[in-house]
Amino acid sequence: MKRNDQKRNRRVRWDRVGLLLLVFIFIMSFAVSALADSTAAEGMDCTVVTVSAGDTMWELIHEANPDYCGNMSAAVYATCQLNDMYGAKIYAGQKLLIPNL
Repeated sequence: MKRNDQKRNRRVRWDRVGLLLLVFIFIMSFAVSALADSTAAEGMDCTVVTVSAGDTMWELIHEANPDYCGNMSAAVYATCQLNDMYGAKIYAGQKLLIPNL
């Protein structure tokens, strides 16, 4: 009996170590992701804008870059990437980083 208790205790200890390791990896992945996002934004020349009712992404990009004559779809894509957005849908009151192109 004593030997079985020792094996079970050892297994429980390793289960706890594994669980703690998984939690640590999970937390660190968020920390690294947040650090990478803030570093990417710091390295770029950007304008912060607050979305008003009726604004579109194209208008905001054009207002921040009036002399830009390039591909607006690429500019919208870059803005979405910079703001961790999966689409170009924006809301009044939302703050966006617009890259200076």
